[in-house]
Amino acid sequence: MYFFAHLLAGILLGVLLAYLIRDSRLIPACALGSILPDLIDKPVGLLLFPEIFGTGRIFFHGLLVVGLVLFIAILVYTSYPRTGILILALVAGIFTHQVLDAMWLQPANWYWPALGPFTGKSRPDFFVDAFWRTVR
Repeated sequence: MYFFAHLLAGILLGVLLAYLIRDSRLIPACALGSILPDLIDKPVGLLLFPEIFGTGRIFFHGLLVVGLVLFIAILVYTSYPRTGILILALVAGIFTHQVLDAMWLQPANWYWPALGPFTGKSRPDFFVDAFWRTVR
C-alpha cells in the first residue's frame, strides 16, 4: 500500500483513540506506528540486503514485532501509564499497517519465524487490487 495511505489511516486511528481516551498525544504515536514498518523494512530488505531478503516486508511486517512491542507497552504501562499508552498507540498503528498491507496473504512473512524464512516473492496488494486497479 502507499505511504500516505498508511499515514492517513494512522492519523484517523489516532484521532479516534484520542477522542475515546481524551489524549491528543495518541495521534502522532498512531501515525508513526502506521508508517514505521515501511520506514524500517524497506531500506533493510530492498536497499541493504536485497540478495538475502528480496522484499520490503520483513521484520516489522510480522506479528512477532507486534507482540514484542505490545509486551513492552504493557510492562511500561504498569509503571508509567502516560508513556505506556503512547507505546500501545504505536502498536495499534503498526498492526493497522499490517492489516492494510493484507499480510495474511504472505503467511510466511506475517508469522515469521513460525513458518520458516521470509518469502521474497511479492503478492498482489489486496486493497490496491480491490479499489484502485481496473479489471482488464
